[in-house]
Amino acid sequence: MALWLPPSQFGKTETNVTAAARFGTLITASGTAHVKGAYSAGQLIATTSEDTYGITVTLSDIHQSATVTSCLVDIGIGPSGSEVDLIQDLNGWGAPAPGQGGTKTWYFPVFIPKGERVAARSQALIVSDTIRVAIWLHQAADDYGMNVPVMWERLGAVTNSNGVAVTPASGAFGSWTTILDPTTKPYSWWHVGFDAQADTTQAVNTSVLIELGFGETTAAVTTIGSWTFTKTTAETETGPFPSVPVYAPYPSDTIAGIFARMAAGGVEVRGVLVYAAE
Repeated sequence: MALWLPPSQFGKTETNVTAAARFGTLITASGTAHVKGAYSAGQLIATTSEDTYGITVTLSDIHQSATVTSCLVDIGIGPSGSEVDLIQDLNGWGAPAPGQGGTKTWYFPVFIPKGERVAARSQALIVSDTIRVAIWLHQAADDYGMNVPVMWERLGAVTNSNGVAVTPASGAFGSWTTILDPTTKPYSWWHVGFDAQADTTQAVNTSVLIELGFGETTAAVTTIGSWTFTKTTAETETGPFPSVPVYAPYPSDTIAGIFARMAAGGVEVRGVLVYAAE
């Protein structure tokens, strides 16, 4: 089984970032709103040079002021036309352009065998919208760390390329919102994404704190972990901070579910996506 390590801790990295394309590869959504484009048009790396044990993914360059920029990005592996999902539905809403101060960046422990092709595809509210995808593959780390997943899936519903609607309290946590109930697999790893839903007039420049938890009801939730995002009145979003996931093994349960809640500088409804792996 593959091993986990902190990003860039040991071994080498492989990336699609170049001197000319310093924020990665431009990925174009399909000509139909909220429908994924093809992996075949979004190659990031033709052939991995070593076994990979973790991946850093950065999304940028989709932001438009006063505009809903809902966008979800998949990372996949495999030959062109036969790709399989590696990471599902990374939330690109509001990811700033280069020079605007920040990106949306995640680190995922995940195994990619040597010799695999890596690609990306996207869907968006705005047809044929574009987003930049940069990846760093963290490689050659045998005999260090712990077992890593082979795939990350998105939990909960996606509506109009946005996450599950969650209402924060101002300066406090709002109520727990159901993401998935009951759980269906024995998930061990957890990460989050964030969006502004259909809001084109965000009220304040502020940080947003998202907390995940599991439990039998929204009244009895045990916290898994928390992450911060930032948002601005110009509709940019950055995060999560930290960019790394939480390891919290949780068995599949026909009663218990996964929940999220949010604290912010206001009470505007926001979207949350949860990424989980076994």
